[in-house]
Amino acid sequence: MKKRERATSELNLVTTAWIVSMLGVHQSSIEPAWRRGDLEVFAHVAGGNNKQRPIFEHEEAVRWEKERAPRQNA
Repeated sequence: MKKRERATSELNLVTTAWIVSMLGVHQSSIEPAWRRGDLEVFAHVAGGNNKQRPIFEHEEAVRWEKERAPRQNA
């Protein structure tokens, strides 16, 4: 990995960790998803729609979206 790519990746991880900490989700729960590249998880966390419901894995995020979508369209 080039220096610039690595620095950007580390900055993104630090920024995401800060956002997650502000929402009250523990960073150690988020890092495995980050390392796998499941960026959708962070879209949910950053969106603020799930402050009472932390998302730990990509599969949980997808399941939650499928449950929520029909109610929003009704």
